[in-house]
Amino acid sequence: MKSKKTISIFFAVIMAVFCFPQFGGKAEAATTNYTRAMTQYSNIVNVADYGIDTSGKRDCAVQITKLVKSLAKERTDESEPIVLYFPTGKYIVKDIIKLYYNNVHLIAEKDTVVTAKKSIKNIIEANNVDNVSVLGGKWDGNYKSKYIIKVNKATNITVSECTLTRSSERGFYAIASEASVYSIKSFKNKKYGVSGIQGSNITMKNSNIYQNSVYGLCIVSSTIHMEDGNNKIYNNDYTGAAISGKSGKIYASNNSFTGNGKKNDSRGHGIGISGAYGELSNNKIEKNKQCGISFDNKGSAIITNNSIKNNGRHGIGAANKSSITAEGNTITGNKWHGIMLRDKSTGTLTNNALSKNKLSGLNLTRSTATLTGNTFYANKSNGIMAAGSKATLTNNTITKNKAFGIYTSDSSKINLISGNVVKSNSKGDIDAGGSKVTIGKDNTVKKIVN
Repeated sequence: MKSKKTISIFFAVIMAVFCFPQFGGKAEAATTNYTRAMTQYSNIVNVADYGIDTSGKRDCAVQITKLVKSLAKERTDESEPIVLYFPTGKYIVKDIIKLYYNNVHLIAEKDTVVTAKKSIKNIIEANNVDNVSVLGGKWDGNYKSKYIIKVNKATNITVSECTLTRSSERGFYAIASEASVYSIKSFKNKKYGVSGIQGSNITMKNSNIYQNSVYGLCIVSSTIHMEDGNNKIYNNDYTGAAISGKSGKIYASNNSFTGNGKKNDSRGHGIGISGAYGELSNNKIEKNKQCGISFDNKGSAIITNNSIKNNGRHGIGAANKSSITAEGNTITGNKWHGIMLRDKSTGTLTNNALSKNKLSGLNLTRSTATLTGNTFYANKSNGIMAAGSKATLTNNTITKNKAFGIYTSDSSKINLISGNVVKSNSKGDIDAGGSKVTIGKDNTVKKIVN
C-alpha cells in the first residue's frame, strides 16, 4: 500500500519531466506514463484487459465507473491506490466517468484520446473525495460535455500533462475544492480554461491556457496560486485571468498574460481583479486589448517587477475605490495611460519606469497617490495628469514628456516634497491649472506655467 506522501512524490517527479515518447501497448524500454507509474504502483489496472473499447467504437464511461466501484469494494484499505491505465487508443464516452472514491488515479498516454459523443455534464467527475488524479491524455468535450473535469468538495486533486479542450463551458472546474494543475493545455472551451468557485484553492504551474471563448482563468471567491508558475495565459477572447469576489485571490510570479481580448471587448484585460486581491511579480503582461491589469470595485494588489507593455488601454487601470502598491515595474508603450487611478482609488508607486505611453505616464482622476523614485519619461502627453486629486512626490524624475511634466486641474493638491526633477518637458514642467502645487526645497523644476 502506498501512502499519500509517496503518491505526492510521484506527481512531483511527473512535474520535473518534460517530454516522453509514445506508448502503444505493454511496457517498453522507452519511458512512458505506464513505465513511470510502474516505479510507483504495484497494482496497475489496464482498462483494455477489462473489455473497455480502445478503438472509439463503443462507450466506455459506464464500464470505467463500474470498474472503479468494483476495485474500491475489493480493497481492504482506502490508502491502497486504485490505478487505471488507458493505453494509447480512442475512447468515447456517453456518460460521466464517476470517481467517487478516495485514492483513485487515471493514467493515460499522451496520444490517448477520450471524446464525448453525447451531451453530458462532465467527462470526469470527482465529488467529496481525497487524493484523486488524472495524468496524461487528450480529453475532448466535442462541445457536448459541459465540463471536462469537475471536482466538488474534493481535496488533494492533481491534474497533470492533460489536454482539456472543446467543453461547452469549462475545461477544469473546481467547486469548494483543493487542486493542483500541472503542465496542462486547456483551450477552445466555450467559457473558461480553468475555473474555481466557492473557496476553491488551485495551484497551477507550467500550463498553457489559451483560445478560450470567455476567460482563460475564472476565479470567483477562490484562490489561485501561480508562484514561479511558468504559465502562459494567452489569446483568450476576453480577459486572461479574471479574479472576483471579496475572498478572491491571485498569487502569480513568472508567468505571461499576453494577447488576451481577441473580441476587443471592454473585458479584454491581461488580468482583471474585481473586489479581489492579488500579488503579482515578475510577470510578462503585454499586448492585451484592454488594460494589462484592471481593478474595479475595491480590488487591490501588490504589483512588483512586472513588464507591462503595449496594452491596448492602460498598463494598469484602477477604478471605484481600488488600491494598488506598485514597485519596480516597467510600464511602457500602452495606448492610453501607463497607470490610471480614478474614482477614489489610491496608489503607492515606487521606483517604476513609466515611459512612451500614448497618453500620460500617470493619470489621477479624483484619486490619491504617493510617488517615490519613479521615472516618467517621454510619454506622449503628460508625465503626470491630476484632476481633482492628491499626490505626494519624493525623488521622482519627470522629463521629456510631450506635453507637461505635471498637469493639474479641478483643485488638485500636489506636494513635491524633495528630490524631484521636473524638466525638459515640451509644454512646460508644471501647469498648476488653478490647483494647489507645493514645491519644497531640493526639487528641480525648470518651467512653471500658471
